[in-house]
Amino acid sequence: MNQVIWQRALRLYLAGSESLSGMVVILVFLLGLSLGAAIGSRFVSNNRRVLLSLVTIEIVLALLNLGIFALLRSDLSASVQWLQSVSHSLGVSLRWAYTLVAGLLLLPACTLMGMTTPLAAESMQRLYTGESPTIWLSRVFSFNTLGACAGATFAGGYCLPVWGQSATLLLASCCNILAGLLVLTQVGKERVPAVPQNSTPRSGSHKGAVGELAFIFGLVSLSYEMWLLRALSLAWLPLPSTFSVCLGLFLFCWNLGVACSEFLPRAGLLTRLPMILLLYAAVTGLEPVVLTLDRQGSLPLVLRILYFLPCLFSGLLYGSLVAGCAAQSWGRDTGAFVAWNTLGSALGVLFGHLLGYRVSPLVFALVLMSILLFAALRFFARLAPARRLPVLSLLGFGFIAYVSSLFTLGSNFASRTFYSSDGILEIRREQVFLDGLWHSALAHSQGNNSDWAMAAVPALAHKSPESIRHSLVVGFAMGHTANALLRLPNLQKLDCYEIHRGFQQIFEAYPDSVRPILSDPRLRLYWQDGRSGLSLNDTKYDLITSAPLYLKQSGSSLLLSENYFKLLLKRLKPGGVVACYARSDSYLQGVLVRQTFAKVFPYHFSVAGGYLLLGSNEPFDLRGEAMARKMEFPGLLQEAHEHFGSAGLLQIVDRQIAWSGVTAVISDDRPLVEYPHWISKFVTDP
Repeated sequence: MNQVIWQRALRLYLAGSESLSGMVVILVFLLGLSLGAAIGSRFVSNNRRVLLSLVTIEIVLALLNLGIFALLRSDLSASVQWLQSVSHSLGVSLRWAYTLVAGLLLLPACTLMGMTTPLAAESMQRLYTGESPTIWLSRVFSFNTLGACAGATFAGGYCLPVWGQSATLLLASCCNILAGLLVLTQVGKERVPAVPQNSTPRSGSHKGAVGELAFIFGLVSLSYEMWLLRALSLAWLPLPSTFSVCLGLFLFCWNLGVACSEFLPRAGLLTRLPMILLLYAAVTGLEPVVLTLDRQGSLPLVLRILYFLPCLFSGLLYGSLVAGCAAQSWGRDTGAFVAWNTLGSALGVLFGHLLGYRVSPLVFALVLMSILLFAALRFFARLAPARRLPVLSLLGFGFIAYVSSLFTLGSNFASRTFYSSDGILEIRREQVFLDGLWHSALAHSQGNNSDWAMAAVPALAHKSPESIRHSLVVGFAMGHTANALLRLPNLQKLDCYEIHRGFQQIFEAYPDSVRPILSDPRLRLYWQDGRSGLSLNDTKYDLITSAPLYLKQSGSSLLLSENYFKLLLKRLKPGGVVACYARSDSYLQGVLVRQTFAKVFPYHFSVAGGYLLLGSNEPFDLRGEAMARKMEFPGLLQEAHEHFGSAGLLQIVDRQIAWSGVTAVISDDRPLVEYPHWISKFVTDP
């Protein structure tokens, strides 16, 4: 629950980037778990009150979460301004300054979470009285992961849209308190010192091999999770449910593998490792084939579970090793194992985000397969000659998987593809697609398209378009809206924001598409999200256009919330106009956006059935004679006259923008617009 909500909340402050916020939360989460497990494993054996320590940590976790809850609800504008000045003085990117601050904020809580693992393992050893007790180590991780799966699904699928992130953090804090109270009922039952195990202590070489393997498959496992997030955004579209479903199914299949590890004999574990690793490598190498078939629509729905087959092998390795690594002290040995594994996992997140996202999914998956093959060969030398034949057979199967992946993915969806940490941009028949969704056209046209309308409609709605001197575009993309605004008769300055740095690659590959626009001295392009730019820059504008791509897309509420609209209103000059793209996939979704917009802007109307929303701090003048006067000016306004005719906007203006039947608005705390199936819960009879 914490991971899902933190990822969502940090996106507001990490320059609006979902990929960056996801990486920061997962990275800090894993680094904290690794650090906490390492700390806990050092003192747990000599701790005479392990259960009481566990209770204390759960209560402190609840308090830390309440602190994060209070911080996220406060106005962070002052701290953002301070952070900007510090980052500029140190020459550090604002994005990475945000990342560092977020890491420092979350690391204490994650470290305490990591300490619970060796404490829980040690407490079970002191309480357990049956035979073959190490079975319970894999079982406790299995139950723990089931809870994680339920938490991710419940938080992302219900709590966030219906209750909001603040209420969900409160619920998570209550769960920490409940866990502490449940453990408190067992205080006094533990035996001191720890119960000695029937198993003999492992040799140093055994522990070294287990630690090395824990690090390697931790790196591969979380790198593969990053691959999954990118692949499923392409195949299933970048919807808000994709992150929660991906995380939930990843944990579920991993947990299934942990549960299956109980049925593997504990003796001779290292001799079976190359076989398991080669199977793990083979299914990982085949995953790009699954992605291609899914994108082509030829993969049956039930076979989508194949995406998570590598997670099963990862869990199988984890459950086998965590039960096999315990010697005299469950807490000490399990803590050391978890520390190495989560350290590898943290590096896997960095590897996936900083390097893996800059290559194709095919290359990314095959690199992971190669790492697993390397690990298998490392343990291959430990096998007896009689056991090497089946391993070599599986190695040949892995090579076949590699070759089949290359040939299967020979047919691409696009003529050119550009990869970056912000997403995948594809050029298909002169059209630009972002993460599988249409974004804009490659070539520029003089008018009569949606990007042109984002400039022409607010210009016509302005009381005196000839006085528009300073404009802003949030979402530059291929520059179509900016190109139209540059044709205003008296425009002197045009600021543009674009968060997706992958467009820089398109600009370099197709310079003729944007060179005339970027070379205009009036235009200034900022490579950051518009929301951060507006927060950190108090410039006021005559005209602002803002264009979230799709209302259903993950993160769309960042540019549709009440908080963002208030920020736009503050940045308007007297009589200035804001235009917001608001085309919806469902009726209630559109009503919710219009309701939120109308609550903020004192003067507002919509055009074309809510396709575009117009807001201002002064009344509009939409009379016929006013329209005729405006369309006398050359450039963009003359184009509007040719498109709309002498009636101007009057023929497409919607009189009703809001509907009193919707009892909620979009906010940073409750991104309801991204979950259209829950909006009906907030509807009353009109």
